[in-house]
Amino acid sequence: MELEKLYDSVKSLYNRRDRYLKELDQLKQMKVIDLLSKVEIDLSVLHKSRNFHMMLGTLTNEDRKKLSQNYENVPATIMHLGHFQGREALLVVTPMALKTETDRILRSVHFSPIELLRDYITMPTVCLERLYERIAIVKQELKKIDEESMSYRESHGQAVKRCYSQLIMEETIAGLKDNIAMSKRFFYFSGWIAESDSREMKNTLENERSVIIDFKQVEEVSAITPPTLPYK
Repeated sequence: MELEKLYDSVKSLYNRRDRYLKELDQLKQMKVIDLLSKVEIDLSVLHKSRNFHMMLGTLTNEDRKKLSQNYENVPATIMHLGHFQGREALLVVTPMALKTETDRILRSVHFSPIELLRDYITMPTVCLERLYERIAIVKQELKKIDEESMSYRESHGQAVKRCYSQLIMEETIAGLKDNIAMSKRFFYFSGWIAESDSREMKNTLENERSVIIDFKQVEEVSAITPPTLPYK
């Protein structure tokens, strides 16, 4: 079916777009590492450690103040990195054995962990270089998808409109099928239509479907009262 082919093509295009948008958001979140650029620390060592768990994340300034008043009860080393995207960024390192307790306390102050992409966990300066390179590539791919989408709309616009019209007609027929005389191969349906629309309906249905259209004037079916009698 033409509509299914169009749908599959558009779906594939927008699935690619969604994947790139998700990756772009993750990459932008990881730019929090910029706050560590002056600290020469290999984040991969902490990230791979079996004894410690490392987290980067954000919370509101108010929640950060609440947390700072309770530092002595948090089984972790916490470094306030600074301001990031309207929130306060923290680096949290906790013993693996105490991770559950640390997580519980951080949740109580609405701490939002940032997903760390494995390919970028290294020295902060190297990480940032890789991030910006990948961000540029992803943005370029998104631009290509937008251009492809625009080209697709221009080349398939009429087909989409035609499929949409057919779909609406099929849904209407399905909704009225209890009032249609039909067999396995044929159906008979009668109804009222404005005379001004008759030519377009006849051309559309007879060209696109194996449908026979026959019109009668109001005077020819005088035994039946039309739902609305058109003016003139």
